[in-house]
Amino acid sequence: MKILCQGQAPLAELNIKNSRFIAEAFTVHDSVEAREKLHEQKKKYEDATHV
Repeated sequence: MKILCQGQAPLAELNIKNSRFIAEAFTVHDSVEAREKLHEQKKKYEDATHV
């Protein structure tokens, strides 16, 4: 497992049987900000089957 954090949000990546699992942590202050962050992640990982 790789764990990366270079002045950005913490990121962990795990590869299991040719599947890639990515975890990122973000601080948000309300539901609007949370939805915006989810939208950004969906754009960032367009090929993902779920976000």
